[in-house]
Amino acid sequence: MFETDGSEFEMETGPGTPNWVPIEQISAFMLQAVLAQEDAGFFRHHGFAVAEIEKALAANLEAGRFVKGASTISMQLVKNLILHRKKTLARKFQEVILTWWVEEALDKKDILELYLNVIEFGPDIYGIKAAARHYFGRYPAELSPAESVFLSTILPNPKGYYPQYERESLSPRWRTRMQRRLEHMYARGRIDQAALSYGLKELENFHFFKGNGMAGARVIEGNPTPLPYQNGEDYETYKGVSE
Repeated sequence: MFETDGSEFEMETGPGTPNWVPIEQISAFMLQAVLAQEDAGFFRHHGFAVAEIEKALAANLEAGRFVKGASTISMQLVKNLILHRKKTLARKFQEVILTWWVEEALDKKDILELYLNVIEFGPDIYGIKAAARHYFGRYPAELSPAESVFLSTILPNPKGYYPQYERESLSPRWRTRMQRRLEHMYARGRIDQAALSYGLKELENFHFFKGNGMAGARVIEGNPTPLPYQNGEDYETYKGVSE
């Protein structure tokens, strides 16, 4: 994988490696939070979200600068795992071809699983297993609604947002952002009312885990909406959530 400064970061990953987590062992709250944040139409498109590309183009033209991207999870996976970060026309062409290949070669479930196991969550923090342990002292399966939302909202710039962890508190602006994300997930049918209430209550005393070992057990109220591979729905007609 390639860092923003052009240097390479190497890590061993894949089923059977120490840091790999099967998607069945990742909290469904986390899956829904990442999809809501990064790629709402993930199960419906074939690697490229045409509507989002059009919206991003319009926003960038109106602003006269780059203010909005439209990368799908599949595109992000290709960019982070295979390609260097330097933006050139040749690299963009490679990105398109490789994204198409990834979508043809892998099931959506496998793409999402790979993405969550290799994506960056902070300085030298790669993959959901390392992130859940580092920030919250949890296994990926134990992540709550608010914890999942926090991890998803830092994805666009995990190193830039890392100071919140270092100062051990959320800024008022970030707390509001997380609240709106939770409400958005409920409004779009990604979580139920009980999960929304539980997540909002978490925000009242949101904290990071910096002790030894792992955090204590708890009971999380509410449920996320099942993803299509969990209940046998066809991807292209998936009605579990609205965009």
